[in-house]
Amino acid sequence: MQSTSKQNQIIMAGSLIVAVSYGWGRYNYGLFLPYIEAEFGLDTVGQGLIASLSYSGYLLMTLFASLFAARLGPRAMITTGGILATLGLWLVYQANNIVMLTIGLTIAGISPGLCYTPLSEVAVREFPTSKQARAYSLMNTGTSFGVMAAGPIVIWYYDMWRDAWLAFAALALLISLWNAWLMPGRNPNIAQPEISLRRFINNLLKRQHSTSNHRRLYIFSFMVGVSCSIYWTYAVITLSTEMQLETDAIATFWILLGIFGVVGGIIGDMVRRFGFNKSLLTLSLVLSGCHLIIYLQPSYYAALLSSASFGAAFIALTGLAGIWSVQAAPDNPARTFGFAFLSMSIGQFVAPFVMGIIANYTSLSDLFLLACGLFAAINLTRPKHDFHTHG
Repeated sequence: MQSTSKQNQIIMAGSLIVAVSYGWGRYNYGLFLPYIEAEFGLDTVGQGLIASLSYSGYLLMTLFASLFAARLGPRAMITTGGILATLGLWLVYQANNIVMLTIGLTIAGISPGLCYTPLSEVAVREFPTSKQARAYSLMNTGTSFGVMAAGPIVIWYYDMWRDAWLAFAALALLISLWNAWLMPGRNPNIAQPEISLRRFINNLLKRQHSTSNHRRLYIFSFMVGVSCSIYWTYAVITLSTEMQLETDAIATFWILLGIFGVVGGIIGDMVRRFGFNKSLLTLSLVLSGCHLIIYLQPSYYAALLSSASFGAAFIALTGLAGIWSVQAAPDNPARTFGFAFLSMSIGQFVAPFVMGIIANYTSLSDLFLLACGLFAAINLTRPKHDFHTHG
Protein backbone atom coordinates (compact mmCIF):
# COMPACT_ATOMS: atom_id res chain seq x y z
CA MET A 1 0.00 0.00 0.00
CA GLN A 2 1.29 3.46 -0.90
CA SER A 3 2.00 6.34 1.49
CA THR A 4 -0.64 9.02 1.92
CA SER A 5 1.43 11.47 -0.13
CA LYS A 6 1.77 8.99 -3.02
CA GLN A 7 -1.95 8.19 -2.84
CA ASN A 8 -2.81 11.88 -3.12
CA GLN A 9 -0.57 12.16 -6.16
CA ILE A 10 -2.29 9.17 -7.76
CA ILE A 11 -5.71 10.73 -7.15
CA MET A 12 -4.56 14.00 -8.71
CA ALA A 13 -2.95 12.28 -11.70
CA GLY A 14 -6.01 10.07 -12.24
CA SER A 15 -8.33 13.05 -12.05
CA LEU A 16 -6.23 14.97 -14.57
CA ILE A 17 -6.09 12.09 -17.07
CA VAL A 18 -9.90 11.91 -16.89
CA ALA A 19 -9.95 15.68 -17.51
CA VAL A 20 -7.75 15.16 -20.58
CA SER A 21 -9.64 12.19 -22.02
CA TYR A 22 -13.24 13.11 -21.24
CA GLY A 23 -13.18 16.86 -20.60
CA TRP A 24 -11.03 17.66 -23.64
CA GLY A 25 -10.83 14.58 -25.85
CA ARG A 26 -14.56 13.87 -25.79
CA TYR A 27 -16.41 17.10 -24.98
CA ASN A 28 -14.22 19.85 -26.48
CA TYR A 29 -15.90 19.35 -29.84
CA GLY A 30 -19.22 20.74 -28.63
CA LEU A 31 -17.55 23.81 -27.11
CA PHE A 32 -15.56 24.62 -30.25
CA LEU A 33 -18.25 23.68 -32.78
CA PRO A 34 -19.11 27.34 -33.61
CA TYR A 35 -15.47 27.97 -34.61
CA ILE A 36 -15.20 24.68 -36.50
CA GLU A 37 -18.49 25.31 -38.31
CA ALA A 38 -17.38 28.81 -39.32
CA GLU A 39 -14.02 27.66 -40.70
CA PHE A 40 -15.04 24.41 -42.40
CA GLY A 41 -18.62 25.26 -43.36
CA LEU A 42 -20.21 22.20 -41.77
CA ASP A 43 -23.96 21.72 -41.98
CA THR A 44 -25.87 20.01 -39.18
CA VAL A 45 -25.49 16.58 -40.80
CA GLY A 46 -21.72 16.99 -41.00
CA GLN A 47 -21.57 18.24 -37.40
CA GLY A 48 -23.47 15.19 -36.20
CA LEU A 49 -21.45 12.75 -38.33
CA ILE A 50 -18.14 13.95 -36.89
CA ALA A 51 -19.52 13.67 -33.34
CA SER A 52 -20.73 10.13 -34.03
CA LEU A 53 -17.37 9.11 -35.49
CA SER A 54 -15.68 10.38 -32.33
CA TYR A 55 -18.04 8.25 -30.24
CA SER A 56 -17.46 5.24 -32.49
CA GLY A 57 -13.76 5.20 -31.68
CA TYR A 58 -14.59 5.46 -28.00
CA LEU A 59 -17.02 2.56 -28.31
CA LEU A 60 -14.37 0.31 -29.89
CA MET A 61 -11.75 1.25 -27.30
CA THR A 62 -14.17 0.50 -24.47
CA LEU A 63 -14.49 -3.02 -25.89
CA PHE A 64 -10.71 -3.27 -26.30
CA ALA A 65 -10.13 -2.12 -22.71
CA SER A 66 -12.55 -4.74 -21.41
CA LEU A 67 -10.55 -7.44 -23.19
CA PHE A 68 -7.00 -6.30 -22.45
CA ALA A 69 -7.09 -4.24 -19.21
CA ALA A 70 -6.01 -7.09 -16.91
CA ARG A 71 -3.29 -8.29 -19.29
CA LEU A 72 -1.73 -4.85 -19.95
CA GLY A 73 -2.19 -3.20 -16.55
CA PRO A 74 -3.24 0.38 -15.67
CA ARG A 75 0.02 2.13 -16.58
CA ALA A 76 0.09 0.93 -20.18
CA MET A 77 -3.63 1.55 -20.73
CA ILE A 78 -3.72 5.01 -19.16
CA THR A 79 -0.49 6.20 -20.78
CA THR A 80 -1.57 4.98 -24.21
CA GLY A 81 -4.92 6.71 -23.82
CA GLY A 82 -3.23 9.94 -22.79
CA ILE A 83 -0.81 9.84 -25.73
CA LEU A 84 -3.71 9.22 -28.12
CA ALA A 85 -5.53 12.21 -26.62
CA THR A 86 -2.40 14.31 -27.13
CA LEU A 87 -2.07 13.16 -30.75
CA GLY A 88 -5.75 13.80 -31.49
CA LEU A 89 -5.71 17.28 -29.94
CA TRP A 90 -2.54 18.12 -31.89
CA LEU A 91 -4.06 16.91 -35.18
CA VAL A 92 -7.05 19.19 -34.66
CA TYR A 93 -4.59 22.08 -34.18
CA GLN A 94 -2.89 21.13 -37.45
CA ALA A 95 -6.06 20.34 -39.43
CA ASN A 96 -6.34 22.23 -42.71
CA ASN A 97 -9.18 20.14 -44.13
CA ILE A 98 -12.25 18.33 -42.87
CA VAL A 99 -10.69 14.86 -43.19
CA MET A 100 -7.73 15.70 -40.94
CA LEU A 101 -10.06 17.42 -38.48
CA THR A 102 -12.27 14.32 -38.30
CA ILE A 103 -9.28 12.01 -37.82
CA GLY A 104 -7.98 14.20 -34.99
CA LEU A 105 -11.32 14.35 -33.22
CA THR A 106 -11.83 10.60 -33.61
CA ILE A 107 -8.39 9.78 -32.17
CA ALA A 108 -8.95 12.20 -29.27
CA GLY A 109 -12.35 10.61 -28.69
CA ILE A 110 -10.74 7.18 -28.37
CA SER A 111 -8.75 8.10 -25.27
CA PRO A 112 -11.48 7.79 -22.57
CA GLY A 113 -12.06 4.16 -23.52
CA LEU A 114 -8.47 3.39 -22.52
CA CYS A 115 -7.97 5.80 -19.61
CA TYR A 116 -11.17 5.35 -17.65
CA THR A 117 -11.51 1.57 -17.38
CA PRO A 118 -8.25 0.91 -15.43
CA LEU A 119 -8.96 3.52 -12.73
CA SER A 120 -11.09 1.10 -10.71
CA GLU A 121 -8.13 -1.31 -10.58
CA VAL A 122 -5.87 1.56 -9.51
CA ALA A 123 -8.22 2.34 -6.62
CA VAL A 124 -8.32 -1.30 -5.50
CA ARG A 125 -4.56 -1.87 -5.70
CA GLU A 126 -3.25 1.41 -4.32
CA PHE A 127 -5.74 2.23 -1.55
CA PRO A 128 -7.07 0.42 1.53
CA THR A 129 -10.66 -0.80 1.32
CA SER A 130 -11.96 2.08 3.43
CA LYS A 131 -10.54 4.65 0.98
CA GLN A 132 -11.19 2.99 -2.37
CA ALA A 133 -14.64 4.48 -3.05
CA ARG A 134 -13.47 7.98 -2.16
CA ALA A 135 -10.34 7.68 -4.31
CA TYR A 136 -12.34 6.47 -7.31
CA SER A 137 -14.96 9.20 -6.85
CA LEU A 138 -12.29 11.91 -6.71
CA MET A 139 -10.58 10.63 -9.86
CA ASN A 140 -13.98 10.50 -11.55
CA THR A 141 -14.49 14.26 -11.00
CA GLY A 142 -11.84 14.91 -13.64
CA THR A 143 -14.48 15.31 -16.35
CA SER A 144 -15.96 18.32 -14.57
CA PHE A 145 -12.55 19.88 -14.00
CA GLY A 146 -11.60 19.35 -17.65
CA VAL A 147 -14.79 21.05 -18.81
CA MET A 148 -14.19 23.91 -16.36
CA ALA A 149 -10.60 24.41 -17.53
CA ALA A 150 -11.62 24.54 -21.18
CA GLY A 151 -13.67 27.71 -20.62
CA PRO A 152 -10.79 30.05 -19.61
CA ILE A 153 -8.60 28.61 -22.40
CA VAL A 154 -11.32 29.53 -24.92
CA ILE A 155 -11.36 33.10 -23.58
CA TRP A 156 -7.56 33.32 -23.72
CA TYR A 157 -7.41 32.10 -27.32
CA TYR A 158 -10.78 33.50 -28.43
CA ASP A 159 -9.51 34.69 -31.84
CA MET A 160 -7.09 31.77 -32.38
CA TRP A 161 -9.13 28.65 -31.66
CA ARG A 162 -6.46 26.34 -33.10
CA ASP A 163 -3.89 27.58 -30.58
CA ALA A 164 -6.26 26.52 -27.81
CA TRP A 165 -6.04 22.94 -29.09
CA LEU A 166 -2.25 23.19 -29.12
CA ALA A 167 -2.38 24.26 -25.46
CA PHE A 168 -4.66 21.30 -24.69
CA ALA A 169 -2.22 18.95 -26.46
CA ALA A 170 0.79 20.27 -24.54
CA LEU A 171 -0.97 19.90 -21.20
CA ALA A 172 -2.25 16.44 -22.18
CA LEU A 173 1.32 15.28 -22.92
CA LEU A 174 2.62 16.46 -19.54
CA ILE A 175 -0.28 14.81 -17.70
CA SER A 176 0.21 11.56 -19.64
CA LEU A 177 3.89 11.44 -18.72
CA TRP A 178 3.06 12.06 -15.06
CA ASN A 179 0.59 9.15 -15.14
CA ALA A 180 3.21 6.94 -16.82
CA TRP A 181 5.49 7.59 -13.85
CA LEU A 182 2.87 7.18 -11.09
CA MET A 183 0.40 4.52 -12.16
CA PRO A 184 0.99 0.84 -11.33
CA GLY A 185 1.92 -1.65 -14.03
CA ARG A 186 0.47 -5.09 -14.66
CA ASN A 187 -0.22 -7.08 -11.52
CA PRO A 188 2.05 -10.17 -11.69
CA ASN A 189 0.17 -11.88 -8.85
CA ILE A 190 -3.04 -12.55 -10.76
CA ALA A 191 -3.60 -15.06 -13.53
CA GLN A 192 -3.89 -13.46 -16.94
CA PRO A 193 -7.29 -14.22 -18.51
CA GLU A 194 -7.58 -15.71 -21.94
CA ILE A 195 -8.36 -13.01 -24.49
CA SER A 196 -11.40 -14.03 -26.50
CA LEU A 197 -13.85 -11.65 -28.13
CA ARG A 198 -16.35 -14.49 -28.50
CA ARG A 199 -16.11 -15.32 -24.79
CA PHE A 200 -16.48 -11.65 -23.88
CA ILE A 201 -19.65 -11.28 -25.96
CA ASN A 202 -21.02 -14.56 -24.62
CA ASN A 203 -20.44 -13.34 -21.06
CA LEU A 204 -22.36 -10.16 -21.80
CA LEU A 205 -25.21 -12.12 -23.30
CA LYS A 206 -25.50 -14.67 -20.53
CA ARG A 207 -28.96 -15.55 -19.41
CA GLN A 208 -28.82 -13.27 -16.37
CA HIS A 209 -28.86 -10.30 -18.78
CA SER A 210 -32.21 -11.33 -20.31
CA THR A 211 -34.34 -10.62 -17.23
CA SER A 212 -36.89 -7.82 -17.35
CA ASN A 213 -34.89 -5.77 -14.84
CA HIS A 214 -31.72 -6.04 -16.95
CA ARG A 215 -33.53 -5.17 -20.17
CA ARG A 216 -34.99 -2.06 -18.55
CA LEU A 217 -31.53 -1.06 -17.29
CA TYR A 218 -29.99 -1.38 -20.75
CA ILE A 219 -32.84 0.50 -22.47
CA PHE A 220 -32.55 3.19 -19.79
CA SER A 221 -28.79 3.46 -20.40
CA PHE A 222 -29.26 3.67 -24.17
CA MET A 223 -31.81 6.47 -23.79
CA VAL A 224 -29.51 8.36 -21.42
CA GLY A 225 -26.79 8.19 -24.08
CA VAL A 226 -29.12 9.43 -26.82
CA SER A 227 -30.79 12.26 -24.92
CA CYS A 228 -27.72 13.70 -23.15
CA SER A 229 -25.57 13.71 -26.30
CA ILE A 230 -27.89 16.36 -27.77
CA TYR A 231 -26.83 18.88 -25.14
CA TRP A 232 -23.12 18.02 -25.27
CA THR A 233 -23.01 18.28 -29.07
CA TYR A 234 -25.44 21.06 -29.97
CA ALA A 235 -26.00 23.37 -26.96
CA VAL A 236 -23.12 25.75 -27.67
CA ILE A 237 -23.65 25.96 -31.45
CA THR A 238 -27.38 26.59 -30.88
CA LEU A 239 -26.76 29.44 -28.42
CA SER A 240 -23.97 30.85 -30.58
CA THR A 241 -26.00 30.97 -33.78
CA GLU A 242 -29.51 31.67 -32.50
CA MET A 243 -28.74 33.90 -29.47
CA GLN A 244 -25.58 35.40 -30.98
CA LEU A 245 -23.59 34.85 -27.77
CA GLU A 246 -19.99 36.06 -27.70
CA THR A 247 -16.92 34.04 -26.65
CA ASP A 248 -16.93 35.20 -23.01
CA ALA A 249 -20.60 34.30 -22.62
CA ILE A 250 -20.12 30.85 -24.16
CA ALA A 251 -17.06 30.19 -21.96
CA THR A 252 -19.00 31.14 -18.82
CA PHE A 253 -21.80 28.79 -19.90
CA TRP A 254 -19.27 25.93 -20.27
CA ILE A 255 -17.44 26.67 -17.02
CA LEU A 256 -20.70 26.53 -15.05
CA LEU A 257 -21.52 23.18 -16.64
CA GLY A 258 -18.22 21.80 -15.34
CA ILE A 259 -18.46 23.36 -11.88
CA PHE A 260 -21.91 22.00 -11.16
CA GLY A 261 -21.00 18.57 -12.51
CA VAL A 262 -19.29 17.97 -9.18
CA VAL A 263 -22.70 18.35 -7.47
CA GLY A 264 -23.93 15.27 -9.33
CA GLY A 265 -21.97 13.12 -6.91
CA ILE A 266 -24.82 13.40 -4.38
CA ILE A 267 -26.91 10.91 -6.38
CA GLY A 268 -26.10 8.06 -3.96
CA ASP A 269 -27.57 10.04 -1.07
CA MET A 270 -30.65 10.89 -3.17
CA VAL A 271 -31.42 7.25 -3.90
CA ARG A 272 -30.83 6.27 -0.28
CA ARG A 273 -33.27 8.91 0.97
CA PHE A 274 -35.92 9.11 -1.76
CA GLY A 275 -35.57 5.85 -3.70
CA PHE A 276 -34.46 5.20 -7.27
CA ASN A 277 -37.71 6.03 -9.07
CA LYS A 278 -38.28 9.38 -7.36
CA SER A 279 -34.65 10.30 -8.01
CA LEU A 280 -35.05 9.38 -11.68
CA LEU A 281 -38.27 11.40 -11.97
CA THR A 282 -36.62 14.43 -10.37
CA LEU A 283 -33.57 14.28 -12.63
CA SER A 284 -35.65 13.77 -15.77
CA LEU A 285 -37.73 16.83 -14.90
CA VAL A 286 -34.59 18.91 -14.29
CA LEU A 287 -33.04 17.76 -17.56
CA SER A 288 -36.26 18.42 -19.47
CA GLY A 289 -36.21 21.94 -18.03
CA CYS A 290 -32.57 22.43 -19.08
CA HIS A 291 -33.39 21.51 -22.67
CA LEU A 292 -36.63 23.51 -22.70
CA ILE A 293 -34.65 26.63 -21.76
CA ILE A 294 -32.33 26.14 -24.73
CA TYR A 295 -35.37 25.65 -26.98
CA LEU A 296 -37.17 28.78 -25.73
CA GLN A 297 -34.00 30.88 -25.23
CA PRO A 298 -35.68 33.42 -22.91
CA SER A 299 -32.42 35.06 -21.78
CA TYR A 300 -28.71 34.53 -21.28
CA TYR A 301 -29.17 34.12 -17.53
CA ALA A 302 -31.72 31.38 -18.16
CA ALA A 303 -29.12 29.67 -20.37
CA LEU A 304 -26.65 29.80 -17.48
CA LEU A 305 -29.26 28.19 -15.22
CA SER A 306 -29.70 25.49 -17.87
CA SER A 307 -25.95 24.88 -18.00
CA ALA A 308 -25.52 24.59 -14.23
CA SER A 309 -28.55 22.31 -13.90
CA PHE A 310 -27.45 20.08 -16.76
CA GLY A 311 -23.93 19.71 -15.33
CA ALA A 312 -25.26 18.41 -12.02
CA ALA A 313 -28.14 16.33 -13.40
CA PHE A 314 -26.08 14.69 -16.16
CA ILE A 315 -23.48 13.33 -13.73
CA ALA A 316 -26.25 12.19 -11.38
CA LEU A 317 -28.24 10.48 -14.15
CA THR A 318 -25.25 8.52 -15.41
CA GLY A 319 -24.56 7.59 -11.78
CA LEU A 320 -28.00 5.99 -11.61
CA ALA A 321 -26.87 3.40 -14.15
CA GLY A 322 -24.11 2.28 -11.79
CA ILE A 323 -26.45 2.18 -8.80
CA TRP A 324 -29.03 0.15 -10.74
CA SER A 325 -26.30 -2.24 -11.94
CA VAL A 326 -25.35 -3.05 -8.34
CA GLN A 327 -29.00 -3.66 -7.46
CA ALA A 328 -29.62 -5.82 -10.54
CA ALA A 329 -26.56 -8.04 -10.01
CA PRO A 330 -25.09 -7.60 -6.52
CA ASP A 331 -22.80 -10.61 -6.96
CA ASN A 332 -21.24 -9.32 -10.19
CA PRO A 333 -22.13 -5.65 -10.77
CA ALA A 334 -19.06 -4.99 -12.93
CA ARG A 335 -20.34 -7.18 -15.78
CA THR A 336 -23.84 -5.68 -15.63
CA PHE A 337 -22.46 -2.14 -15.48
CA GLY A 338 -20.18 -2.96 -18.43
CA PHE A 339 -23.19 -3.86 -20.54
CA ALA A 340 -25.10 -0.78 -19.31
CA PHE A 341 -22.10 1.42 -20.13
CA LEU A 342 -21.87 -0.18 -23.57
CA SER A 343 -25.59 0.52 -24.14
CA MET A 344 -25.06 4.15 -23.14
CA SER A 345 -22.10 4.43 -25.52
CA ILE A 346 -24.17 3.03 -28.40
CA GLY A 347 -26.78 5.71 -27.73
CA GLN A 348 -24.08 8.40 -27.74
CA PHE A 349 -22.74 7.01 -31.01
CA VAL A 350 -26.08 6.88 -32.82
CA ALA A 351 -27.66 10.13 -31.61
CA PRO A 352 -25.45 12.98 -32.98
CA PHE A 353 -25.66 11.88 -36.61
CA VAL A 354 -29.39 11.12 -36.45
CA MET A 355 -30.08 14.41 -34.66
CA GLY A 356 -27.99 16.26 -37.23
CA ILE A 357 -30.21 14.88 -40.01
CA ILE A 358 -33.35 15.89 -38.07
CA ALA A 359 -31.96 19.41 -37.49
CA ASN A 360 -31.25 19.71 -41.21
CA TYR A 361 -35.00 19.52 -41.86
CA THR A 362 -36.13 21.47 -38.78
CA SER A 363 -33.73 23.55 -36.66
CA LEU A 364 -31.09 23.07 -34.00
CA SER A 365 -33.36 24.40 -31.26
CA ASP A 366 -36.04 21.85 -32.17
CA LEU A 367 -33.65 19.09 -31.07
CA PHE A 368 -33.94 20.35 -27.51
CA LEU A 369 -37.72 20.12 -27.60
CA LEU A 370 -37.32 16.53 -28.80
CA ALA A 371 -34.94 15.89 -25.90
CA CYS A 372 -37.65 16.99 -23.43
CA GLY A 373 -39.83 14.17 -24.72
CA LEU A 374 -36.98 11.68 -24.47
CA PHE A 375 -36.34 12.55 -20.84
CA ALA A 376 -40.02 12.10 -20.06
CA ALA A 377 -39.96 8.71 -21.79
CA ILE A 378 -36.94 7.57 -19.73
CA ASN A 379 -39.28 7.18 -16.77
CA LEU A 380 -41.06 4.37 -18.64
CA THR A 381 -37.89 2.28 -18.28
CA ARG A 382 -37.64 2.66 -14.48
CA PRO A 383 -37.39 -0.49 -12.32
CA LYS A 384 -40.73 -2.18 -11.69
CA HIS A 385 -39.82 -2.43 -8.03
CA ASP A 386 -38.38 0.72 -6.50
CA PHE A 387 -35.37 0.41 -4.20
CA HIS A 388 -33.19 2.46 -1.84
CA THR A 389 -29.45 2.28 -1.38
CA HIS A 390 -28.01 1.69 2.08
CA GLY A 391 -25.17 3.19 4.08
